[in-house]
Amino acid sequence: MTLNVGHIAYLNCVPFFHYLREVGFEGNIVHGVPSQLNAMLAEGKLDLSPSSSFEYGLHWQKYVLLPDLSISSKGPVQSVLLFSPCTLPELEGRQVALTGESATSVNLLKILLREFVGLREVDFQVPENSVEECIEQKQPSLLIGDRALKMSKRCPPGCRIYDLGELWYQYTGKPFVFALWIVRREAAENKRRELSDLLQKLKKSLGKARQSYFSIAGH
Repeated sequence: MTLNVGHIAYLNCVPFFHYLREVGFEGNIVHGVPSQLNAMLAEGKLDLSPSSSFEYGLHWQKYVLLPDLSISSKGPVQSVLLFSPCTLPELEGRQVALTGESATSVNLLKILLREFVGLREVDFQVPENSVEECIEQKQPSLLIGDRALKMSKRCPPGCRIYDLGELWYQYTGKPFVFALWIVRREAAENKRRELSDLLQKLKKSLGKARQSYFSIAGH
């Protein structure tokens, strides 16, 4: 049976997927941002995907986890960033523009501001215009993935950049798991052999990528 696998089109997924075909995976790979893949996973259009840990927390009854693999950080990741013209305590009473691409990063920001900074009156909105435009207009804004990496190189003068992975580690002393390899229970029951084979191929792809990061970066 063929596996339908989600692929987040961000740099942090490259090590899993760059050599996956080369090591023998022949299933379907479906590309999308985290929110799209979360929806497809929930609807049964995917068998598994590296998807938001928040999605697993919300609907854990429908899923199992592929073991030993995650997208996580122990400190800064440089791709989940809050851009702000003011300090974190000064966000009280202000509006923060949110990316619509990731449930985990959005809820991580809300937890950080509420539980650790102590803010109660922050308004979170997905803007009609791009988040990049909001940042250029000096509005506090959350960006993730490659867009965050690019924006960090050209944000306006006076803009502060907060790395959410770094903040989490500072406040808790623990790593943060942004994405898990989430498997639908039906796939776990009906495609056990295919999933076991994919797990080994993902580990092989990851191992090859770790030995050739500079070569991959040149592509």
